[in-house]
Amino acid sequence: MKSLKSTIRLHAINQMISGQYSHIWDCCCDHGLLGLALLQRNAASKIHFVDILEPLVSRLETKLQQYFSGTEYLEHWQTHCMDVADINLHSNLPTPPENHDTTLVIIAGVGGDRTIDFIQAIASKNRLDNIEFILCLVHHNYRVRKALAALNFGLIDEQLVCENKRFYEIIHASTRSTQPLSVVGSTMWDYSRDADRKYLAQVINHYQRQSKDPGKQVSEILTHYLQLKNNLLLKC
Repeated sequence: MKSLKSTIRLHAINQMISGQYSHIWDCCCDHGLLGLALLQRNAASKIHFVDILEPLVSRLETKLQQYFSGTEYLEHWQTHCMDVADINLHSNLPTPPENHDTTLVIIAGVGGDRTIDFIQAIASKNRLDNIEFILCLVHHNYRVRKALAALNFGLIDEQLVCENKRFYEIIHASTRSTQPLSVVGSTMWDYSRDADRKYLAQVINHYQRQSKDPGKQVSEILTHYLQLKNNLLLKC
């Protein structure tokens, strides 16, 4: 099987998951690399593999039956061919989670608008006090962070990674965290690194171009990123 280390993003997410969870939902799981790594190291009582593409889920089911059908694994994974927005974390389980159980939902490789739709759909069906999200978006991190903050999510951890010359923010959030979730990021920044300076310049240039179109309404976003740059420069 393909190694998880072949993808920087998924490897970083895997390292970010250090606690023990009752359930982990690997949403938009693609070939299941991340979920398989989590299953192998027993990161949760059950790993759920979710994707809307039936052929992909079928191939993943075959792989799981081939490599993870032993008694030490068989009860600890489940595949779901469905839209992430339709997930009800409680009704999809044999028994509802206890109050002390924590469920982790991972959404990676999806655009910002779809991610917001997924988060809001999950929030509408489930209480949020025992749910954590790990998100790794293709774009629109600002809007997603703002949506999480509106649902009273705080920051657990965040990282900035670069893969194939593209930058990705990985956000780990929970309503139980008392650390504020910044709309532009906080702990992930190290302005002494070339990569961080390059990424922030890209983001600012993007919103400066968009600000020339009155219909885009990005002045607030641009202001926040310019303030972030000033604050990071003062720390250098």
